[in-house]
Amino acid sequence: MSPMSSILVGLAVGAGTGPELAEVFEQVIHALAAPYGTKVDFFRSTRIYNSYSSLLAVNETDAVTEETRQDTIHYRQFCEEAAARGVRAIFRTSISAQALYLVREQLEAVKCEHYWQSPTASLVLVRDQAQGFYSGENEVHEDGRAVSRTVHFRKAIFDRIIAFGLARARQFLGEKTKGAVIDTITLVYKFHLFDGLFLQWARDWEQTHGVTVRCVQGDTMNRNLLAAGGIEGHQVLIAANEYADLMQTILLDRFGLGAQEGACAENIYLHPTVQGLSEWQTAHGSADDLTGQGIVNPTATIRAVAAILEDKAQCVGVKRITDLALHQLALQGVQTPDQGGSATTLAFVEGFLGAAAAVTSATPPAILSAAESDTALVVVDFQNDFVTQYPQPREMMRVSANIAQLVDRARQAHLEVIWVRFLGDTEYQPRGWRQRNQEQQRKPWCLRGTWGAELFGAVQPRAQERQFEKRACYDPFLAPGFEHYLLERRLEHLVVVGLFTDVCVDATVRGAFQRGWLTTVVKGCTAGHHFTEDQWLAYMQRVYGTKVTEVTELEGVLEPRETKAEA
Repeated sequence: MSPMSSILVGLAVGAGTGPELAEVFEQVIHALAAPYGTKVDFFRSTRIYNSYSSLLAVNETDAVTEETRQDTIHYRQFCEEAAARGVRAIFRTSISAQALYLVREQLEAVKCEHYWQSPTASLVLVRDQAQGFYSGENEVHEDGRAVSRTVHFRKAIFDRIIAFGLARARQFLGEKTKGAVIDTITLVYKFHLFDGLFLQWARDWEQTHGVTVRCVQGDTMNRNLLAAGGIEGHQVLIAANEYADLMQTILLDRFGLGAQEGACAENIYLHPTVQGLSEWQTAHGSADDLTGQGIVNPTATIRAVAAILEDKAQCVGVKRITDLALHQLALQGVQTPDQGGSATTLAFVEGFLGAAAAVTSATPPAILSAAESDTALVVVDFQNDFVTQYPQPREMMRVSANIAQLVDRARQAHLEVIWVRFLGDTEYQPRGWRQRNQEQQRKPWCLRGTWGAELFGAVQPRAQERQFEKRACYDPFLAPGFEHYLLERRLEHLVVVGLFTDVCVDATVRGAFQRGWLTTVVKGCTAGHHFTEDQWLAYMQRVYGTKVTEVTELEGVLEPRETKAEA
């Protein structure tokens, strides 16, 4: 699919740091669209909408009510005109929730998020923003001592939400999972408060869509989500926003997606006047306390740019370029204060654009889209401290040469190469780790910022290859983002090499086995630490079912098990 030659994007700005982030959005979208030859035009709202803090500054109830009414009317009209003009997507900075949710009620908005637990288990969450307590209007009593809020639930709106949710879930899974079937949807509402009406409606939806419809309460859903086994199969949840909004940070953490400050989200309007209009927002608030300081975190805005360009303008690979560029910034320590760094917004954006340009020049964007194969090479802890202090230098020279050859062959075969590094700094060590080191008089290895922690030899990660850090742990699935990356890239088979066979290579294979991945270990590309390579490879074969391949059989190892084009 070729990139669009042009795209019309809506731009709506709220108070607080909204104007700063809008500038970031415009700068970044032009820069990321340029390599694709895509021209970006804007349809801009003429109003700066209130943030929660700017409304509080009004400090008079009637005036706040009027400001909210004006924001609501204006933003709804903006959305309707945007849809009529052919706007593909709107980017909106944070605005007052009261006005925003009135528009979401009127234009029947949903938010759709997809969380992967394993290659065979995922959760599609459709957040109902059109109904419930987040919608509705207030009636303040004359004495100002009470307020009544009236909300509605309508079957016609549920009809549209359920039809959308099933279609979007099947689209998600059709793109990423061969043969996945959606036969059940779960409604997460306080359904028992509605005189059995939801259960009557559910029978109609079952007949209409040919699926089982379950109604559960939020606490029941939490118990299922947080259970030891987690999600089973591919599930579709349609949830009241009262539940889904509170669960967002928990779900981001549960599925390894990071903090709200770096997340963006898509809202879709289902009302016939704007049907299908897409609106992207940052997940964080307006951050009024940072206004004018030039230090607001632009990560979520940058991710929204990438999502709009790839999903709406067919700029294939731009999400991947963005992820890799943001990853490079993290490795370089370019972070805003909320991330623990000292970079300004401007410095962060300039660093990102430089990193994105480097990634784009190193690899054509098309190759950076979906992985061509479900197989990846994972190089574990191939670092100077481990290599140079190994007691059998001749054996390590052989392992080093084999790994270098394997990495080169993987790149030639267009397989992903993923690098995992260990950091053993005392500050990262849990109590048991420190106690063991003290009792056994062990010194920490691979300290951050030292030569010993750097990857060994001439074969180094390329700009488009992801690196992950393990902080005083053996299993890379405990490293932030590692598991999510495998799921996002649809990688199901890991070829594991590195150091040491019976420590971190074993932990990698064990972690993969327990989470549903298939593994192969290449003999001659690992080395034993406490036990011989042969002993521990036999153990992994027996216990985890991992495949063991000789280094002389590299051709078979690097042959993709299944290409995405064939899937």
